[in-house]
Amino acid sequence: MFENAELLHKINSIFKPIAKFIIFLFTTKTGLFILLLLFILWVYIRIYNRLKERKLQKDAATGEDKLTLQELLAIIFDEITGIFTFIFTNISLLLVSLLIMLTIVGISAAFSSVESYLNKRQQINNLKITLKNLDQSYRVAKVEVVDRDFRNDSITLNVKFYDYASNDYMPDDQTVKLPGHNIYFVMYLINFKYSLIESGEKVNITLPYLIYSEKQTQDEGIRLKLTDSLGVPYIFHRDTSDVYGISYSDYESSIKEIADLITDPEKARQAGVVSQYVAAPHYTRILKKGQSFEIWVEQTRGLVIKQDQW
Repeated sequence: MFENAELLHKINSIFKPIAKFIIFLFTTKTGLFILLLLFILWVYIRIYNRLKERKLQKDAATGEDKLTLQELLAIIFDEITGIFTFIFTNISLLLVSLLIMLTIVGISAAFSSVESYLNKRQQINNLKITLKNLDQSYRVAKVEVVDRDFRNDSITLNVKFYDYASNDYMPDDQTVKLPGHNIYFVMYLINFKYSLIESGEKVNITLPYLIYSEKQTQDEGIRLKLTDSLGVPYIFHRDTSDVYGISYSDYESSIKEIADLITDPEKARQAGVVSQYVAAPHYTRILKKGQSFEIWVEQTRGLVIKQDQW
């Protein structure tokens, strides 16, 4: 099916530019103005050639090439009459030409519609496979308590984010300083259910995205820097050998689209996302400096905190 979309695209690459030009000429002010100018130019050339011919004839007969006003008007009237006669006698040819142009526009529109449908199907299929690639447990980040200030009751954390393309933590980490000593992680959940997926299966995507303490409101929390420059979460990254059922380029395109859905509710709704919501905070009690733990997400159970050391 998806090979047919490529074939239609190649065929339509011939018809589409012609159809666009036809639509431009007959449906836009600029196009109609160009047609009018061409018609006026054609009329002018016909009259000019007729006048030039008549002058040559008069010069040969009388030795004088100047035309009287009466001769001038007669020639202009005769040529204009000839033009309308030409149009009338060739009306069937003009209608056939118009029909051919309408056919080209119709074929291009039909091909574009089918091509768009097949591309959408392919896009949905790619997203479905990509979501299956993501439907598992992920190590998101490692959090270490680098300072615990009992006097001022604050805590400083170092957060390292895991990148599955390199199967290691990213070299750039994030330092977070919070008032208080108990911290909360907020999850962002997205429920996918694409209407064009025949199985009707539903896949959830879970991402921790915010951290705050008992001395802050959720709105005062600090966003975790768990995405790359394109807005794609590091946990969506994959090595080429770890992607199955889809080409790596299509996988990259799909995860970028999923990342866009996370930040664009309207686009997500149009794509078939059933719901987007922020889950209840996950509570973690910090005990001492040097403590570290890992944040995991499991698409079936949400966020999980795994103590690393005490």
